[in-house]
Amino acid sequence: MAWLSSLPVCAQDVISLEGSWDYAVGDTARYHDYVMLPGSMQVEGMVKYRRGVYVPATWSKKHISLFLERPLSETTVYVNGQKAGCDSSLFVPHQFDVTDYIRFGTRNIIEVRAAHGAKDHWNGIAGRMELRAQPGGLYIKHVNIYPKPFEHTFQFELELGGYSRYYTFSQLEVMVQLEGKDSSDIYLGYANIDDEVVRAEMPIRNSVELWEEFHPQLYRVGFHVDDDYYETTFGMREVSIEDGQIILNRHPIFLRGVVENGYFPKTGYPPMDEAYWLRLFRKYKEYGLNYMRFNSYCPPDAAFAAADKVGFYLQPEAGQPVDGHHPSFILPSHDPSLIASIEPSPEGLNVDSLVFYYKNEIEQNLCDKNYNGFLLPAQWLGRGYINARQWHQFCSPIVPLARFPKSVFTNTDSLAIPVDVYNAMFGELENVRVSYYLNNSKEEVIEGGQIYAGNIPMGKNASVGEVRLPLDSIKSPEKLRLTVVAGHNRYKNQWDFWVHPNE
Repeated sequence: MAWLSSLPVCAQDVISLEGSWDYAVGDTARYHDYVMLPGSMQVEGMVKYRRGVYVPATWSKKHISLFLERPLSETTVYVNGQKAGCDSSLFVPHQFDVTDYIRFGTRNIIEVRAAHGAKDHWNGIAGRMELRAQPGGLYIKHVNIYPKPFEHTFQFELELGGYSRYYTFSQLEVMVQLEGKDSSDIYLGYANIDDEVVRAEMPIRNSVELWEEFHPQLYRVGFHVDDDYYETTFGMREVSIEDGQIILNRHPIFLRGVVENGYFPKTGYPPMDEAYWLRLFRKYKEYGLNYMRFNSYCPPDAAFAAADKVGFYLQPEAGQPVDGHHPSFILPSHDPSLIASIEPSPEGLNVDSLVFYYKNEIEQNLCDKNYNGFLLPAQWLGRGYINARQWHQFCSPIVPLARFPKSVFTNTDSLAIPVDVYNAMFGELENVRVSYYLNNSKEEVIEGGQIYAGNIPMGKNASVGEVRLPLDSIKSPEKLRLTVVAGHNRYKNQWDFWVHPNE
């Protein structure tokens, strides 16, 4: 990956606070044990953590903050015996300005008191724990990015901290490039600093690469002011809702999702590393899914970063993501769009029955124009014996759908099965051939042919014809299988049905 310039990724100096901490339960002033942080434990009431850390003299003219990525309860911080602040926010980092309490060139005592009133709750701190040093003059506190892909620009809002007697003596330098490109593609721009909040708009040079699930293209942007520098990624994408339909980059999207309930019995908190979320989202995409809703919690920043790279849509339901520029964050918790929840399957089903249950429920959703998505229970993928290729037949961006009026026929009936194609790609499918074939119980092909050739519009209920076939050649009870293929053999779907002699 090519960086924007020879500047560091971040101008912050960092001292990690991971490792052994003194540990005490309750209001006692004595620390009687130690614990390894980041980590968690199940305790009630007040818990106190303490450790010493050397802060170099070279930090004496810098702005110092304490960063705790995911505390599992309310925290109050003391530095060298002085109270530095408290925070009761859930699902987001706790950050404290500790500049005035640090002694430079010597050892400092950091104490974190964590408290909650609920029984059987987890306590501890997960994720990154560190002291951060930024320039003592102007420094960058926070950045929000608002892409405007069809205007070939992006807006940003940059909040500054620190002191400058005359803001106009400083200038903000902005560098942007398509992720993965070399330095020759850097676009350099400038913005004047008139206040502690800078709002400006920057153009995107050349053609705009849009971000969505099929093409998760990212841009890298760097902000440089005085001696501070901040770098991050964002996606050029536009999201809106029209009549309950989610519109991404000016075309509708259809969500095939799973609910994550935040159940982590071994740790009490979600994994904080990006590698875990990359593996998870890629696995879900193998099963044709493109969306995850987090039930009553917000995942860590690592989840959003992974979803940005993979092309996976996220909906947190509490708090906010760490940064306000993740393109994967497309739905707020109060979003009104019509996404149907599919109930968990009954207990005790075998593999075939389990797949049949979800296939039936999902296909009903894909045929129903009243819904623009569905949500599966989180535990469905935990059954590792479900085959991804089999599941992908009825849960993917392109799904052939045969509208069977019933599943049992007699040999005096004639099949007349309407066929639709669910197209949740990023546009109309061109020059698609739709064909079918019929297998008997011996897996022999007994009939087949093409039923459609042409374009298939984006959306639901795109009719591509009928499978018509008399059944009078069936002389004994038989299970048959209809397979419909739309274009590529990857996009096919199958249905079993039964034929009995009339007598």
